[in-house]
Amino acid sequence: MEIIELLRILKEGESTVVEFKESLNKELKKTVCAFANTKGGKILIGVKDDGSPIGIKDSKIQQEISICLQALRPMPQINIEQIPIAATKIIVITIKESSMLTSYNNIAYIRVGTNNYPLSLDEVIEKSAESLRVFFDQITTDVPASELNKDLLKEYLERRQKTRGVNSSLDLTDIALSLKIIKKRDTGLFLTNAGILCFTQDPQKHIGNSTVRVTRFDDNEMRRYSFQQEYNGPLQKIVAEIEEYFLKNLNRIGGFTVGFKRQEFLEYPLPALREAIINAVIHRNYFDAADIRIFIFPERIEIRNPGSFPPGISIESPEHKPRNPQIAEFFYDFGLTEKYGSGIRKILKETSEHPLVGVKFIIKPYNTTVVFSKNISKIDLDSINLKILETLASGSKGSGEIARSIGLSRQSTVERLRNLRSLGFVKQEGEGPKTKYTFSKLIT
Repeated sequence: MEIIELLRILKEGESTVVEFKESLNKELKKTVCAFANTKGGKILIGVKDDGSPIGIKDSKIQQEISICLQALRPMPQINIEQIPIAATKIIVITIKESSMLTSYNNIAYIRVGTNNYPLSLDEVIEKSAESLRVFFDQITTDVPASELNKDLLKEYLERRQKTRGVNSSLDLTDIALSLKIIKKRDTGLFLTNAGILCFTQDPQKHIGNSTVRVTRFDDNEMRRYSFQQEYNGPLQKIVAEIEEYFLKNLNRIGGFTVGFKRQEFLEYPLPALREAIINAVIHRNYFDAADIRIFIFPERIEIRNPGSFPPGISIESPEHKPRNPQIAEFFYDFGLTEKYGSGIRKILKETSEHPLVGVKFIIKPYNTTVVFSKNISKIDLDSINLKILETLASGSKGSGEIARSIGLSRQSTVERLRNLRSLGFVKQEGEGPKTKYTFSKLIT
């Protein structure tokens, strides 16, 4: 380290990545452990809390530090330097962020502000899962192999043979063992978490947070909802049922032009929604007690997923690094995913080609939200739809009055009003014969 950098650190003071110590003490091990488990950092020995350098006179301190840190498991990558300053010296220990969870006396610490914070068992497990040090789906449970649904396994083998051309002559138990659906213990055969989630009839009996909840709101403030359902069962069945719901309930929009072409399309790109839901159930953090939530608003759809992106993975670099590799493999064999690492690229491609919808990813330390938002900037209204909006500009009207005003049949007018409502141009008030339509604020 150069003296200029040392002076800068002394001036800026202690932080999440810097700690000062007047001398070598027992807290050093905890601090090194905490830095290794967080973002790395530097420890300066021979410095007061206020940043005043007092120096170190012990000639054997580097050796003592090395011996002291042997208590850490595993040993993180560190570098020890002696920096001369004002006729004395300061010891600088640089700790690199570890790819493994480091502990001292079987306790893992993390850095929170300028303090070292011990993790609880649940926090250790969650941090390990987030950094892909523990794979939830490969853990063997206490659920006996007798709960394996053989029909689901047979269906998987048939689809794998059809989509991947893979055959197997083993009996079902041996196949389940080879696929790590079940594992052997001294007392018998037991299901793995992946086996429960994909090959039992009621996975939620054992893994309650594997439910997916879908709610459709009538407003953007989540005050009123018109649909709410929990989707349960094997993960592949959940995906299929939610896809079916979207296919039945997404509006088909026509009467608009994109460029020079008149087009009809679903209000959201179904392949992108499907891919986002598949990504959620495959890559979520099942150690987190939360479940997957899908919120449908008038102007957007949000898919909220427990679990952040794995280390080193980003939207710009969506490499294949699954949090649940066994489940990922099953979905690939089911034919539900194409090639590894293609999910995000497919979402981006489908939304870029859709004339109405954009997508953004909100990535936080312990959760990810995929937001599909309507954007009508590329849509041109045809002359009839423009007449409808001009008619509504003077106040709310029923479909019959609008039809007479524009010279169109009532049935065709209602269809166009439905399309305009889906796009956010029009609001509906009331039901049945008393239904009125009003001009709405445009979506941007």
